[in-house]
Amino acid sequence: MNLEPVSGMLKILGLVSLLGLSMVGAGCSTPTWQRHDVPFSELVGTDEVEGCEVGRTEDCLALVDALEGKSELTEPESLALFELYNVACSFGSDEACQLVGELYFYGDRANPDPESAHRTLTEACEAGQSDACYFAGFVLLEGKLGPEDELGAVPYLQAGCALDHPQCCSQIGLMYHFARGLPADAVGARTHFERACELGEAYVGCFNFALYLADEPDAELDVLWIRELMGASCESGNTVACDNLSVIDGWVPE
Repeated sequence: MNLEPVSGMLKILGLVSLLGLSMVGAGCSTPTWQRHDVPFSELVGTDEVEGCEVGRTEDCLALVDALEGKSELTEPESLALFELYNVACSFGSDEACQLVGELYFYGDRANPDPESAHRTLTEACEAGQSDACYFAGFVLLEGKLGPEDELGAVPYLQAGCALDHPQCCSQIGLMYHFARGLPADAVGARTHFERACELGEAYVGCFNFALYLADEPDAELDVLWIRELMGASCESGNTVACDNLSVIDGWVPE
C-alpha cells in the first residue's frame, strides 16, 4: 500500500500537542507554609490543618483537594495552594513534585523557573512518576533550558515508556524513525509505536504502527488489522489517517 505518512511528525505530533496535563503545582524548596488568612476550617476539618503543619503529607493533599475543588481561587488561596504543593513535595509526595515542576515551568502561580522545573521533574521521574518523565523530556526537547537537546531528552522518554506512558513510547518511536536523538532504527520505531498503540495512544502510535505493518511484504494478510489501527487514529482526530482509510478500503476483501 502507498499510504500517506505524516511529515515533520517529531514536532507536530510530539510532546507539545500530546501533553494535555493539568498544569498546577508549586515548588519543592521549603517544608513550611502559611495560611495566608485562608479559612481552611470552613473547607476541611482542623485535624487536616494541624496534620499538615506537622508533616502529614495526606493532610496537606487534603487541603490541596479542598482548594482545587473551588471554582475560583482568591489571591491568598492561590498562594496557599502553591505552598501546600511545596510542602507535600518536600514531605515525599512524588505526585506533588511532578506538579511542582510543571508549575515552575509555566509560571502559573510562581515566576517561571525552567531549571527548578526540570530538577523537580527529574526527581519525580526517578521516583516513578511517568508524567514527570514525559514533561522532563519535553523541557529538553523544546529547548527550554538552552538549545534543543533531543539526545538529553531520550533517557526521560525511555524511562516514561518503561513506566507505560503512551506518549513517551510514541515519541521514542518518532525519534528512532527520524533519527533524532537516536540512531535510525526501524525495528525500534515499530516496537515503540506498537507499544504506544497498545497503551491507547492512537493519534501517533496506532497510525505509525499501521504504516509499518502496511510496509511489510505480507501486508495483505494484515489488512483488516491495519484498517482497525488507522481507524482508531482517525477517530482520535488524525485527519491523515482518515484520508488513508479510503486507500486501505481498496485492499479489504468483500
